[in-house]
Amino acid sequence: MPLAIIDLLKGADILIYPLAFCSVVLVY
Repeated sequence: MPLAIIDLLKGADILIYPLAFCSVVLVY
C-alpha cells in the first residue's frame, strides 16, 4: 500500500475511535 494511504488510514483511526466510542455510549 502507498504510504499516503497508510497515513490516511492512521488519520481516520484517530477520528473513528472517538466516534465509535461515542456511538457505543449513545447506544448503551
